[in-house]
Amino acid sequence: MTKQTESIRKTYDQTPYQSRPFPQSAPERLQAIAHIFGVDAPAASTARVLELGCSAGGNLIAVAVRHPKLRAMGVDVSGVQIAYGQQVLQSSGISNAELRQASIEEIDESWGTFDYIICHGVYSWVPEHVRNAILRVCQQRLSSNGVAYISYNTYPGWKSREILRDAMLLRRPEDDTPENQLAYARGMLDFLQQHTPQDSMLKAALDENMAYIRTAPPSYLLHEFLEQHNAPCYFKDFLASAAEHGLSYLAEADLTCMFANNYPSEMAQPLLRECKTQAQFEQYLDFVGNRSFRQTLLIKAEQAGQVQYTLQRARLQAMHFAGWFEPIAQAGKSKASRKTEMHAKGINGGTVQLTGAVAVALAKILHKTYPATRTMPDLAFAIVAQTDLPVATVTEEVAKTLTQLLISGQVWARCQPVLLPKADKQRPKRVPGVHVWKLQNTLGQAEHTTMACSLWHEAVVLDSLEQQLWQHADGTRDIAALTQIVADAARAGSVGFTEQNQLVTDAQQQQELAAQHTPQAVARMRRCGLLA
Repeated sequence: MTKQTESIRKTYDQTPYQSRPFPQSAPERLQAIAHIFGVDAPAASTARVLELGCSAGGNLIAVAVRHPKLRAMGVDVSGVQIAYGQQVLQSSGISNAELRQASIEEIDESWGTFDYIICHGVYSWVPEHVRNAILRVCQQRLSSNGVAYISYNTYPGWKSREILRDAMLLRRPEDDTPENQLAYARGMLDFLQQHTPQDSMLKAALDENMAYIRTAPPSYLLHEFLEQHNAPCYFKDFLASAAEHGLSYLAEADLTCMFANNYPSEMAQPLLRECKTQAQFEQYLDFVGNRSFRQTLLIKAEQAGQVQYTLQRARLQAMHFAGWFEPIAQAGKSKASRKTEMHAKGINGGTVQLTGAVAVALAKILHKTYPATRTMPDLAFAIVAQTDLPVATVTEEVAKTLTQLLISGQVWARCQPVLLPKADKQRPKRVPGVHVWKLQNTLGQAEHTTMACSLWHEAVVLDSLEQQLWQHADGTRDIAALTQIVADAARAGSVGFTEQNQLVTDAQQQQELAAQHTPQAVARMRRCGLLA
């Protein structure tokens, strides 16, 4: 272990990174994106997965729980983080995942090959020799049709943040506690915000980033802004480094940044005429959007000939889609118009406008099915059954609508179906494959956070009431029985209800609040795919 690596180990031992799922890195997502662009990556459900810089395994262990036939290996230089993750594995009885304390440079042929290699939040934050080791491992240890995922900070967006980071480092006391270092660094930004001239570039950088900095978790800020290493790069330079190690660009984990359809035509069309490659087009877009972070998928260079950026309908026909379209009420809409127009809150938190009978029907079916999936043919069949439209018309419209929703991030896709167990709606039941655990305490935390990871690899924080539901929702108890369990837990102090920032201690009031909040919590947990 080099002196620089040892320094990184000490930092993360002292202040663990909050280890949680990153939905964009899920092997199922990586397989789906590879499939969309012409690469037949190994089935995620039986894959071998390696995570570089896995922290306490919060991202990796959930994958292993979801897929018992998958083999997961995580490596991190921090012994403190690895030890905590190993405790989670042992206490949960998870046997298909392993966590090792080691540096990335130590990985060799004895580790075997992996179908998916994940490296989230590491590449930009380590010295150059470790960055080279990451790319070497991806090339040497990746199976022939495997996919590597690497996230990193990018220019031009990180140019302004670098100014703020330099200012924070200037005031950070070298030999002090992490809490004090962060307090001094934040104080520097507060000072600059008060006294920097309004028309300066520094003031623009502060205005652009301060809201994000103020709301970010302390452990994240410490590792993002006050670490010894933070080396952003341009997308083109990252791809050049990857090419030197025998790796080629496949796609971005966020599909929305890849397609011209998601941008105004007056901006996209000149770029399409100018740019000779997909990567060049995206680099231009990084400047337009001032992009500061990327999550890039790489494949072995010898597989690059498989990649097709023109979407093939035959490939999409075989996929499984999910979407959430919560209707937004619009005054003055007639009953007839509601069948052909829909304004909804989408799966990514934004709003989506759907026009046409097929598009509206499709959105309603997906919304009712979520978080489970439906295929294109299945959706077309269901829509034909409830309308008088010709089969050919519906089939064509379903394909067009789903394709546009996919590239705009309004639906998610998988190569295998996402299924929910059959359950009585009055008797909620835990969904198999959902991982629930307590996060490792880190900077700024007084108690452990309980977290769940959904079938879509989303992190869901569970409050005390939801923890009771997770424990007792086994399909044998109805809402009334679960409500009584919550009320009893409130009286025992395991669930806390507050009103006007005061803890409720009156038994009758606790009973009433349990009756009010339990059905709401069940609905939320169903929406997140934790309960059926």
